[in-house]
Amino acid sequence: MSRACTPAEFEQICDQWARAYQPITGREQEAWLSDWDRVIEPISYLKLVSQKSGFALHEILLMRCRVVNPTHLAFTKGDFAQLWKARLAYDLEAAHTTEDTEQGFDFRFAALNASGAYVTGRIEVFRL
Repeated sequence: MSRACTPAEFEQICDQWARAYQPITGREQEAWLSDWDRVIEPISYLKLVSQKSGFALHEILLMRCRVVNPTHLAFTKGDFAQLWKARLAYDLEAAHTTEDTEQGFDFRFAALNASGAYVTGRIEVFRL
């Protein structure tokens, strides 16, 4: 189950995991991106604009989503936290945080899998 954190707490967790564990492999990165795509795709008020994977320890995955109707931005934060907890991190040790930006917000997430590898990522959610 994922724990909601402040941005500072989230950074500490990521730092601890990066020192103690290995990041997920490239194949696992692609699987995580597919999982996020599958979760976001049916949500009518969100459009997945881009996604990529890399090797930045605190942002292995990076996705960008656009809110179709700017009035939906307020409740979208809670939706991302719920989707993360219920659909992607339900059986993992995990953490997440949300930070406001000029264009919307960033949803950041991290999890440890059963083999002791970690995934981190950021979803930039912005309005038109």
